Amino acid sequence: MTLQLSPDCDEHELRRELSSLDPRMLMFLRKLRHIKVEFVKNGLVTWKTELKRADGLVYDEPAVQLFHGSKIMRYVVSTHTVRNLPEDARRPGVHESDIVLAFPISQADDPPLETEKAYAFLPIRDFSFKLSPALHFVVLPLPG
Repeated sequence: MTLQLSPDCDEHELRRELSSLDPRMLMFLRKLRHIKVEFVKNGLVTWKTELKRADGLVYDEPAVQLFHGSKIMRYVVSTHTVRNLPEDARRPGVHESDIVLAFPISQADDPPLETEKAYAFLPIRDFSFKLSPALHFVVLPLPG
């Protein structure tokens, strides 16, 4: 996907915002595994950032490794499916939902003592986009 920047776009602010993307968002997106954002000027990459997700096991439990630059974060993931949900006009035909909990672990498989964020994934609408497991953005300045 290639995006053209408008002439009044603050490129430095956009870079700052994109560099603050949290790789933990990949943990709860079922199909997306890789996001790469590049700024290209005159055919040369002037800035880039990448977020990656790799699934595996830790002590026979589902686990996720997240990568952002040189930073690696590891989580043990537990999923519980809630069934027989009551009918809701906003979600017709939806009778079950997954609750996903992810617990951070260090390289020594100990829980690190730091705060974690809570994420809630709520689909807004189906835009019929067909995305591959890797998503690659290239940001180009408008000509002129």
